[in-house]
Order: sequence, then structure tokens, then C-alpha cells
Amino acid sequence: MEWHDLTHRIDADTPRLPFLDAPRVASLEEPLLAASELVIATHAGTHVEAPRHRFPDGAGIDIYPPDRFLGKAIAWSPAVGARDPIEATELEAVLADLAPGDALLVHTGWDEHVGSGRYEDHPYLTPGAAEAVADAEVSWLGLDAPTPENPAALADDPDPGNPEAFPVHTALLGADVLIAENLTNVGRVATDTGARVDVAALPLPVGDGDAAPARVAARDHTGR
Repeated sequence: MEWHDLTHRIDADTPRLPFLDAPRVASLEEPLLAASELVIATHAGTHVEAPRHRFPDGAGIDIYPPDRFLGKAIAWSPAVGARDPIEATELEAVLADLAPGDALLVHTGWDEHVGSGRYEDHPYLTPGAAEAVADAEVSWLGLDAPTPENPAALADDPDPGNPEAFPVHTALLGADVLIAENLTNVGRVATDTGARVDVAALPLPVGDGDAAPARVAARDHTGR
């Protein structure tokens, strides 16, 4: 049962939205043993988002126990291209195979575009699709893109105070469905009909954190 690493390496090329600084790793002047300092935004690279990311009084990432991130998932590859929507109707069969508390991994192939402007032209979930995921009581949603939101809407610089802004984050985080962004290698376990996998996604317990870097891995549940 081989585990596949779905985590981007943390370095200056870590995928992130344009307004975030690149992670910095610097050696400290330690005379006895090597030591370094890591500076990274909570939303840079592979990370898991908590309700506090959308709601000021929402739960922080540190309150969730490890069990929340260890379990079963469906890894699914929809047929999507640049800025294509993923509709609720496309998710019906996949969500029907999920048990409450399972995770959903979405493979769009957009990790291949990290480092280019095309990475920001990713597919996205429609608000209806997000509501369907929330209604299915999914534990967390992971995808190989910088955000599940419509990139065209983000280009309009939405007002976070607007209840209609960030509809996917609002629907998911409002239902306590956590969001893992900037995954990679999901295609190693995903199929177009949805493959059942074992999954682990352990975010750092950042105090009152809106998100945290995470190590994410998955393996075929059948052991192939």
C-alpha cells in the first residue's frame, strides 16, 4: 500500500496567490547544531483552511484533532479545463459514494501549471456544487488549485464583508467542511468515476489559525 505524497515542497517556488510572499528558509547562527528559521504564510503551499478564514468568530485550525484528517476519501478526476465550472450535477454520483465524514479529493491537473500565470486560470466549484458537498457532510475538500472559487470573480476584488462574496468558502466553511488547497499528484490516486482511498492531511496546530501548512498523503484503499 504505497502512500503518495500530495504536498508541494516548501521553498521559494511554493505555489501561492500573488499577494502572498514566498516562504523563506534561513539558517540561524547556531554554533553547535544546524538550525533554520521558516517564515511562511498560512495560505502558501499545501495547506488546510479552517472556518476562521471566512468567519472572524469561526473555529481555528488548532481545535481539530488528528482524527479529523485521517480516514477515507473519494479521489475524483472531473473532465475540466481552464476556468471551467464544476457543477453540482457532476458531483452527484461521487457524493453518493461518500459516507458522512469522508473527504473529497478533486484532481483537475492544475498542479502542472504551478509557476505560470495559467495556474490562476484554474477550474472551480460553483456555489451549488459547494452546497452539495456541504449537504453530503464531507469532512474536508482538497483540490490541486489555489482556491475552489471562480477565478473571474476573484479578479473583481470582492469585498469580504459582502455575504455573497467567496460563495464556495462561505458554503463549505460555514458547514464546517474544511478546505485543503494547492495539492499535487492527486492524479496518482484519482479516477474519473471516483476512487476510494485512505487519506491523511495533518495541518500544524497554529493557535487560532485561519489555516496552516499541512502534509497530505493518500493511498489506494484496495491496497493496489
